[in-house]
Amino acid sequence: MKRHKSFDTYFKALKQNIAPKIKLLMMDAWTNARYGYIDTQPVKPKIICICGSTTFADTHAIMRWEFEKDGKAICLMINYLPHWYWNKIGMKDDNHFAEQFGNKEILDELHLRKIDLADEIFVINQGGYIGESTRNEIEYAEKLGKPIKYMDPIK
Repeated sequence: MKRHKSFDTYFKALKQNIAPKIKLLMMDAWTNARYGYIDTQPVKPKIICICGSTTFADTHAIMRWEFEKDGKAICLMINYLPHWYWNKIGMKDDNHFAEQFGNKEILDELHLRKIDLADEIFVINQGGYIGESTRNEIEYAEKLGKPIKYMDPIK
């Protein structure tokens, strides 16, 4: 079966125009965006490590929502668990739960790894309060040269 000449011309033009685009689609989206090969460039979310006392766990959860709701940030933060869970496992309250559970050192070290991964640090210093663990995290972030922002002005 012989193809129509215009089909061959069309197929050749299609192949010349499409082949480079197919190759580009095989690259990852970031490479495509970096070189402007696609119209909508994906935005790499900023990674924010939220630091602060577990006394303000509700504020941590609210700030995480505020940062992440538009899809432009990913938050790394404390382990926030509901009150009913702590009551269920016999803790007196959800304040400083790592000390009560006996794993404060492990979770403090894990939080430093979160700071390692973060693009910036956000400190929940509600009412100006900064506890010892949070102060250590701020000092660590400063040594790494991470930008640090505070919820309340520093006194």
